[in-house]
Amino acid sequence: MKIGGINDEDWYAGTTREVKNFNGPGGQVVNRQTNEPWASPATASRTINGDTVTARFNRIAVTRSYTTLDAGRVTKVVKSFDSNGMTTQVDDLGEESVAGYEKCTKSEYNPRNVGSWIMDRVHSSKTFAVECADADGTLTDEVSSVNFARPTTHRCSAQHRTGVCRRERRRCPPGTAVRRRS
Repeated sequence: MKIGGINDEDWYAGTTREVKNFNGPGGQVVNRQTNEPWASPATASRTINGDTVTARFNRIAVTRSYTTLDAGRVTKVVKSFDSNGMTTQVDDLGEESVAGYEKCTKSEYNPRNVGSWIMDRVHSSKTFAVECADADGTLTDEVSSVNFARPTTHRCSAQHRTGVCRRERRRCPPGTAVRRRS
């Protein structure tokens, strides 16, 4: 079954499709927002009593905002995701019928700390003053570029008698102290 051009799948359960705001009870719609969902390929599956269920990442891929008081203005934001469900691109197209308000943000998550399951930390983010399809990575359209430091961990060491692991907000065991490890 399709609803609004989108298959009615189990993994979209609980996803908001549309929100409307009215001008008082029984009044006209002041603004509304529609969402188009995205689902990753199956990340896991199992069969119980003949029924196969799958696990997926589920996100909102496209958001359109309609404002009726501004002569029917429609803005659009399109997101792209990697296989882990992390946002890799945000294409803020601004007002759909007006050119020149586009903004693209691209995020990178590599290298990921798979061993500690730290998968969602952005390592770099670049913003461009064009649509993502037109962002070729040159400085001509680049608005900002941010690189994030790799997180460090603090471990307790037996070299000193006292200490507090500030990063982890816990006391080190007696007879140990803080040792910073990157």
